Amino acid sequence: MSGGFVMRGEMQIMRLDDVGPPRDVKALKMDVEGHEPFVMRGAKNFFSRHTVWFMVIEFNGPILRMPDGRRQVDFIIDVIK
Repeated sequence: MSGGFVMRGEMQIMRLDDVGPPRDVKALKMDVEGHEPFVMRGAKNFFSRHTVWFMVIEFNGPILRMPDGRRQVDFIIDVIK
């Protein structure tokens, strides 16, 4: 056990923009410990191609501002508009 995490299986990781043909996405959960802007950069086309009905994003409190001073939530809103 390293850093308090236990590996219990494997998962496939891909950019959201690489998800296959357009479809309804019932739920999308993002918990990436402050890396939300980077994940959203990999999803620029995802939100225009797919219908997302429900999205939960967990923000890391101490890291709520991006290097350019914008709040992460403002960046994410700009991406999904």
